[in-house]
Amino acid sequence: MRSLVACACLVLAAGARGGVPSPVIISVNDSAPIQTLDDFYLGFNVDSGSLYWGIQLTDPVFMRLVSNLAPAQLRFGGSASDSIWYTPSTPDGQTRGPSPDPLAPNAVAAGLTNYSGYVAEVTLMNNGLWRSITEFATAVGMRLLWDLNAVDFRTPAGAFDIQANTSALLAYTAAAGLQVANWELGNEPDIYSKHFGINITGTQLVADLRTVQSALAALGLSTAVTGPSLATFAMPLVQDYLVAWEATGGGELAFSAHAYPLGPPTYLAPSPYATPGFTAEHVASCSVGNYLNLTRVSNLVTYLNEFSAVVAAFGNPSTTRLVLEETASNSLGGCIGFSDRFISGFYWMNVLGVVAEASWAQINRQDLAGMSFTTSGSQYTLMGFPGWTNGSGLVTSSSPHADYFTTILWRRLMGRTVLGSVVSSAASANLVAHVWCASPTAPGSGLGAVTVAYINAGNGSATLSLSGAGGMAYATTPRHEFFLTAGSQGYDGLTGYAIHLNGAQERLKANADGSLPASFLSSAGRLVTRSDVLIVPPLSYGFVVLPAAAAPACILQGQPAEAHSAAAHVRRALPWGLAAVVAALLLLYARHRSRPPRDKAEGLSLTSYGAFDHTK
Repeated sequence: MRSLVACACLVLAAGARGGVPSPVIISVNDSAPIQTLDDFYLGFNVDSGSLYWGIQLTDPVFMRLVSNLAPAQLRFGGSASDSIWYTPSTPDGQTRGPSPDPLAPNAVAAGLTNYSGYVAEVTLMNNGLWRSITEFATAVGMRLLWDLNAVDFRTPAGAFDIQANTSALLAYTAAAGLQVANWELGNEPDIYSKHFGINITGTQLVADLRTVQSALAALGLSTAVTGPSLATFAMPLVQDYLVAWEATGGGELAFSAHAYPLGPPTYLAPSPYATPGFTAEHVASCSVGNYLNLTRVSNLVTYLNEFSAVVAAFGNPSTTRLVLEETASNSLGGCIGFSDRFISGFYWMNVLGVVAEASWAQINRQDLAGMSFTTSGSQYTLMGFPGWTNGSGLVTSSSPHADYFTTILWRRLMGRTVLGSVVSSAASANLVAHVWCASPTAPGSGLGAVTVAYINAGNGSATLSLSGAGGMAYATTPRHEFFLTAGSQGYDGLTGYAIHLNGAQERLKANADGSLPASFLSSAGRLVTRSDVLIVPPLSYGFVVLPAAAAPACILQGQPAEAHSAAAHVRRALPWGLAAVVAALLLLYARHRSRPPRDKAEGLSLTSYGAFDHTK
């Protein structure tokens, strides 16, 4: 039978202050979801350079702030991972080894610096530090991904020499019963030629990773692996890697790449960090204009799709998990005065939607706290001043940062069912929206509810209206509004730390112990029941939960195939309003029939079949 293509149209009217708003049309496919995410879509990283400076992983405030983000993957990696040595007998606290790294080939002769992404300093990791890393991940409720040193320990023929250092680390891990969920070998091997003058083929990278897998299997450790951790899209390397992976047995692979959509940091005068040669004719990446340029993030889709196409052609999409393993606003540690401020949310909110809508399964934010490389503090952390590794500074008037609170809200309000959207207006340069099925933890969530994540980079307010399949308008009341704005109006406030919810005078902040206020965690936002006009403020981003939207994909998310088939037929045959009611009734009937029978000896089944249960 002819399939019904259902679209929701999101109309955003935006214009200059005092002007007549111009409509922006966003069509959302609300009948055919792009994908259903798991609990680990959002992951987080700690740059390995923080270990060089002895980051205090047992700090109770740090642990509490990080645990607020669980469950998630926690990656320890980055350029500094390729200069970590496992030295079990090193005294506790002695983490700083020789510099430059005497085992890194050609690096000294090349005269490279951290600013090119090269790390010269060796980090020493003894048993105590390794245990603290694994125990930290467990304590905060996250799954550890560890990035092994792939540069310093190679044979003269160029193969990874696992016996030189890694085998001892794996043996201790097994003997001590430490938990590592996933392993990676090296960081950004596609640019090893720049850093070390060596070229490694995709075939060699796979052979090295299989060597690690074999050692893990022999010790009874997790053999889940991630790779190749690329900084760029290099078609021949990606193809060679995937062909080699399948030729050596295939299997589950977290295919990883990195991206920093706003580019390397550059500044214009009179900034004290002004980039030499940059004049007013240049567009500095560390500028309000660049951060409000939403097309920079939208262009990320092209990059992601290039990888996806090669995986489809030469790999096995059914066993490949696409992971944007490193991302933040700007590369090389980020922009001073931008990457940890309110303005970063215009990038972060958008990329969270774009990556999932490109059918990638996971995104890891760089960084939680600490360093970027070993010689500079990370500017794009979610908490703490750049370079924090211990002591106070995690809960202050400027920390946690705005993106931290945005992340908490995203996880609470945006569901797992990802819907696609297309903007069909010139005004989309300033307005972006991601419309997904609402999370079960969103206020008012139920059958058919959606959450709109919006980014309004324009200096005028925007009026939003939505319509669904058949052109029937989504109900915009009741609704729950979560509007996030800077500490002061206009462009000046965007580079401040403060983030305010629904115009509240007090900024969002954590408690002194790292916990989050109950009023924030349980907030229903601004509940609107009377007005049909949905207006979002200028220079803001945020969320709107629409409990009564009745989006078809969100009525049927996670339900039995019988319900999908019957409801689809109903939607084709009946007017939209009546179809939604009948489809919901068919859904409940199908769920009733799928109940396991009672066991007279054991009583009622303990399986939950609540009509509004979206956890299945």
